[in-house]
Amino acid sequence: MSENTGRNRAGDRVETAISVLIALVTALTAAVVWRASVLSGEATSADRRGIINTLRAAAASAENLAYLYQQEAELAQSHVLLEAQIDYLRSSAGEFAASESGSGVAAILNSEADALALVDQGTVASVPLVADPKYRQQDNSFDLGLRLQDIAAENPDLAALDPGNDFAQANGLDDKALLLALSVILFAIALFALTLAQITRRRIRRLFLAVGVFMTVAAVFTAAGLELFFGGLG
Repeated sequence: MSENTGRNRAGDRVETAISVLIALVTALTAAVVWRASVLSGEATSADRRGIINTLRAAAASAENLAYLYQQEAELAQSHVLLEAQIDYLRSSAGEFAASESGSGVAAILNSEADALALVDQGTVASVPLVADPKYRQQDNSFDLGLRLQDIAAENPDLAALDPGNDFAQANGLDDKALLLALSVILFAIALFALTLAQITRRRIRRLFLAVGVFMTVAAVFTAAGLELFFGGLG
């Protein structure tokens, strides 16, 4: 009688342990599914942010390009034309000044050149493309590419936009969410084995229990390992 009582008590303890394990595995499964869902939502947000930043960067580039060509490049062209006119007037004034009868004409030409020089100075003072010598190339043309880079750098918020990083983060979050979702398979196997252990009354119960415990531990370590491997994401 006492032997049967002891067996019943041992069986009850096993039943209790299995029930606790089933409840634990169920809770862990729900937690992993929730975590994968959260990561999937974060991946969608990162994708959306990447698209928005791509559009913002494209709009900023188009605006900078329009400003450069419609404002500074046109004024730079005017500067080049003024320089050519000034040089021509100075040269012509020099030729007239060489003769005694042409001194008056030379003075007029120099006066016109001085007036154009004042206009040109106003242009140079207001346009970095013309005023900064680093944009002037050896063939006397202007380095529009370098100026465009500098214009973009003048807006640090737009310069800091990195859509590629946003998309890379989205891909990483998607991978992490997918792998966590796949780890639920291990929890499902553990839950199935523990359920068999609960409904089985023969010696094979121990086998099912061992399988359930092993798969639970494997699933927990898999989920924890994924969290550590993708530590910088989510």
